[in-house]
Amino acid sequence: MDNGTRFLLGYGERLTEPVLLPPHGGPKAMPYAFDEQQLRLAPMLTAVAHAVDELPQLACPRDFAVVSLTLHPAFVAKSYFPSALLNHYGFRPVGSKSRLISPTKRTKIKHKEELSETTELFIAGSRSAFRSFAEALPTLSAADGAADDIRKIESVHVPLAHERLRVADATGSDLILEAVLHAQPTWGVILRGFDAYLEHIGIAIDKNRQRFVDGLCFVPVRASRDSVEQLALFSFLRIARSMPRIRELNPTYSFAPGTAAPTVCTLPNEKALDAGIRVAVFDGGLVTGHPISAWASSKISPRLGPPISNLEAHGLAVTSALLFGSLPSGSPIERPMSNVDHYRVLDDKSFDAAGEYVDVLDRIVDVLDNNQYDFVNLSIGPRFPIEDDDVNQWTARLDKLAANGRTLILCAVGNDGQADRLAGLARVQPPSDGVNIVGVGAASSETDTWRRAPYSCIGPGRRPGMVKPDALSFGGDITEPYWVLDAAGGNMTRAVVGTSFASPNLLRVGVGVRAVLGKVINPLGIRALLIHHADAAQYPIEEVGHGRVPGSVDQLITCAPGIAHVLYQGTLEPGKYLRARIPMPADNITGFIRLRATCCYATDIDPKDPTNYTRAGIEIIFRPNKARFAPISGQASKARERGRQARSKTFFSDPGYATEFERRVDFGKWETVLRGDDRFRSTTLDEPIFDIHYNARQGGAQDQSASKIPFALVLSIEVESMPDLYDRIATRYRTVLEPLRPVIEIPLRVTG
Repeated sequence: MDNGTRFLLGYGERLTEPVLLPPHGGPKAMPYAFDEQQLRLAPMLTAVAHAVDELPQLACPRDFAVVSLTLHPAFVAKSYFPSALLNHYGFRPVGSKSRLISPTKRTKIKHKEELSETTELFIAGSRSAFRSFAEALPTLSAADGAADDIRKIESVHVPLAHERLRVADATGSDLILEAVLHAQPTWGVILRGFDAYLEHIGIAIDKNRQRFVDGLCFVPVRASRDSVEQLALFSFLRIARSMPRIRELNPTYSFAPGTAAPTVCTLPNEKALDAGIRVAVFDGGLVTGHPISAWASSKISPRLGPPISNLEAHGLAVTSALLFGSLPSGSPIERPMSNVDHYRVLDDKSFDAAGEYVDVLDRIVDVLDNNQYDFVNLSIGPRFPIEDDDVNQWTARLDKLAANGRTLILCAVGNDGQADRLAGLARVQPPSDGVNIVGVGAASSETDTWRRAPYSCIGPGRRPGMVKPDALSFGGDITEPYWVLDAAGGNMTRAVVGTSFASPNLLRVGVGVRAVLGKVINPLGIRALLIHHADAAQYPIEEVGHGRVPGSVDQLITCAPGIAHVLYQGTLEPGKYLRARIPMPADNITGFIRLRATCCYATDIDPKDPTNYTRAGIEIIFRPNKARFAPISGQASKARERGRQARSKTFFSDPGYATEFERRVDFGKWETVLRGDDRFRSTTLDEPIFDIHYNARQGGAQDQSASKIPFALVLSIEVESMPDLYDRIATRYRTVLEPLRPVIEIPLRVTG
């Protein structure tokens, strides 16, 4: 069936091999001399010891307190984590967040920014331990085992109430808040202490909705306005925020005259292309007697109230988008790529403020904990913009479920893109900010004249995870609506807009790739393929992320003349290097060569440490020419000569968010999506390679017990002057690379 079609070349992992590379880097310049640091920190530590002693006894369970320790910006990398200091005084790191500061002194690196981003650590210890630290500091010597760590500290303080409270203006005397504690299920002393403290100050707690995620405890509380400041004194409180609510499902929109007249459509009578693919949608349910029963199974979560008609209409519209795309007027509708399990997780109470958003999340997590799905669509979630220094439990719990790379979760970014940007209200909404989740925004059109739909939420995301939305897909606009099945029945269609439909619209393309190619490509490989082919069309990255993804499967799995796309899928070992060869033609190439690459990986997370949120990071070193080496200064030993590697060149550069200072440290190494694009003279490339290095961390420190992680790399080699480039590469590597040919006989066109 291929008729000479040039299909995506697979099994690029056969071009990889482990290699041993010497460590790089040298000693770190210290901003402060040790005696200077003693003078700086002594009054801070004395103030800290006094402040924790002044806290109410009940606010410090068993005499333990949490203190904020801010590192100098030069020491944010995991290799500089102050483990020796913390261990020496019996302190325990319980979390972190990012913070912008202007340090008292800089290192020899001259930063251009007045403010630099650094890490603020939350450390727990006994009040006596903080007193001991303050008393011992003046007598320590520079030879002490913790001396170097002490020189990394910029400041120390006890978190203030305003740092722990994010309470929106609201009417009424009582406030419903989500309290987030530094606590784990086994920390009974802290949890019982919190209960006792709240009882003492007259705040009610909803223990039935208390949830834990890796060092954080989320629990709803009801507090009077007068008691909120007292709540903030509890030492293990990280933050108390206004209780989030589930966002409304459709933006209000007035369509241009003549653009939204409903029509009747004729649904296909064929079975799904691949009934073996497992796809789940979590939404408002499907109306009784819906016309898509041949492909969509309606499932209801336990302990739900009765269905709500407008929620079912939304659920039907989302499932319609996933099965068929935007329904064309008068044109044949293509058969669905797969069947869908639609779970109703919403009822009439789901939008209340008393913590029901936790119940909705529980229903989703319960299904995913007990069922292995290949693909998941979420067009629902909390309605509030993400925060840079704290992670919502929707994001944390779903990110953990997707950390093995076996399930691809797509999530709508929200429809508040026209809100106040300066106040941060237009930013993407949870859980679309997840590093293992694809956040999908809406494009205004299916044509080449597209732009970001005005309602679609914008970036940036959180670091790591800065590029949000990940991608855009058609979601409708005032002059070009998205067409879905109408809940009124009779195969009628209706016009809608929203990121709710952009997300399943994009997922349909991803499911189509799996249906056409089969299990040879995994969900992580599909994520890499979708993002690799996204085109930003010169729009700002905060508007469109990586760009709009093509709406057809054939654009993702075939190669145009002069281009070869190669897919690598595999695993990485912590601390090790994997060398990936870049396939090139055997014959000499003249002119210019363009290389594009997209690497995605899945990782476990640390929600209590947003600054160090991803537990895995990869650094990819590009070596374009095997015969060109960096010079070795001084007298080189034979061992160093033997260990010489080809000179490296920057390839996977920051997409545009990072400051000059951040490019000097390792912020970018912890992003789960890396993209590179560069053009080279053919004479500068000679058996080019990528050396991929996997770093592991936990709580900001190096993790020696980390597991392997899955990764996928999509590489494009382009030579305009060589239309037969694909054939030359396929011939040279015919015993290694294989074209990923369709496993089913269908026309290769999936629009939407």
